[in-house]
Amino acid sequence: MITTTAISFQLFKFLPAIFGISITLFLGVGWLLGRFRPKKFGDSGAVFGDSLASAIFGLSALVLGLTFSNASNHYEIRIEGIRAQANAIKEVYESTRYLQPSDGAALKESLHKLLNLRIEAYSNLESETSAAIATNSMASLVRQINVDIAKAVVNAPSGGVQ
Repeated sequence: MITTTAISFQLFKFLPAIFGISITLFLGVGWLLGRFRPKKFGDSGAVFGDSLASAIFGLSALVLGLTFSNASNHYEIRIEGIRAQANAIKEVYESTRYLQPSDGAALKESLHKLLNLRIEAYSNLESETSAAIATNSMASLVRQINVDIAKAVVNAPSGGVQ
């Protein structure tokens, strides 16, 4: 169910089709109006209309360009965040070799759960509410991993790598 507070992510897959249809529709309307104008007004049509249309199309192109630029930057920032999170999980995973074997195994299992939860959480999003629930469950798991790490560090051997 789509509510006013939760935008359905299922609609995003239809955005390219919606944009394609709207571009085709507006192109057709512009072409028809362009053919209709000389028939109705002759060659003495409103001169300022051409400059006004050019200004509107120029501003529309500017807004469209800025929108795509912002979307591209958002995508790059998001990818960089995902890489940083993956690198942090990898570093914690590699650091488990300094812990007791039982603590290291438990921590590795928790990290596997975190990775699986992250993949499941973002693979089938239906609304902002489901994204918030997934984020909250990942945050609680990360808090539990932090507690487990703190307990495991106390029990870690002081002699170095085993």
